[in-house]
Amino acid sequence: MKKVLNLSVILAVLMAAFSFTSCSNSDDTSAPEITIDSVTESTVYGSITSENDLKSVDLQLDGRSVDGWPKTDFKVGQPISGEKGSYIIAIRDLNEGADYKIVAIDKEDKQDSKSFTTKGGSDDGGKDTLQLSAAQNFNVGRGKDLDPAVYPASANGITWTSNAADGVTANFSGNVVILTKADFDAIKTQEELATAFEAGTKATSFQIKSDTNFKPIYLIVKDGETLRLVEAISCKFAEGANKAVFSEKH
Repeated sequence: MKKVLNLSVILAVLMAAFSFTSCSNSDDTSAPEITIDSVTESTVYGSITSENDLKSVDLQLDGRSVDGWPKTDFKVGQPISGEKGSYIIAIRDLNEGADYKIVAIDKEDKQDSKSFTTKGGSDDGGKDTLQLSAAQNFNVGRGKDLDPAVYPASANGITWTSNAADGVTANFSGNVVILTKADFDAIKTQEELATAFEAGTKATSFQIKSDTNFKPIYLIVKDGETLRLVEAISCKFAEGANKAVFSEKH
C-alpha cells in the first residue's frame, strides 16, 4: 500500500513538473514590439521585433482595417517585410492628418499595437492642406461662329483678348503665375498652390501657340478669390472659330 502511494506521489510530481515546463516554454517568448521611427504626410517607417514569426500585421484607420489589410506576406517589397526577429515597416500612400494604428500578431497570438498620426490636415497652425480638386476641362474661344455658351471669351479668370499678327499665336489676359512642368506637377494641395502663387512672378498676360505649333503652358490663375492650377491642353485656329481647351484644379 505504501509503495502504491509513493508511486502516485511520484507520478503527480512528474506531471506537475512537465506541465510547468510546457507552460514555461510558451511563456519564454515575448510579444512583438512595434517601433515607429518617422511619419510624414503619406508615409510611416519603423520596425517590428518578434521572437516568433508574425502571423499578421493590420493597418487600421478609424478602428477599421484599411483596404488590403491585414498583411500575412512579409516578403521584400511588401509594406511589412522581414522574418522572425526583425521586420521593417515601410507603409506609403496614407491620408494626410489621419489617425492610424498598426497591430502586429505573432504565431502564438501575442500582439502589440502602436498608434500614429500622419502630418498635414489642420494641425499645422490652421493652414489649409486640403488636396486640390479633380481636374476638369473648360473652354475659351474667340470668333463669330462660336457658341458663347460652349466657348466663352472668358472663363475661370482667363480671357482671350486677341490673335497676334503671325497667325499662330493667341493672346490671353489674366492674373497669372507661369510655371514649369516640374513646378506644376509638384503642387498637390491648396496650401502649396497659395505658396507658389505668392512666391511666383506675377503676369497679366500670356500667349499660346496654335495647331502644330502648340506647346502646353502651365499656370496659376487668380480668379477672384479662387486660385486655379491650370494647364493649356490645346489651341486651334479656324476662320471665325478659334478654340482653346484648358484643364484646371482648385
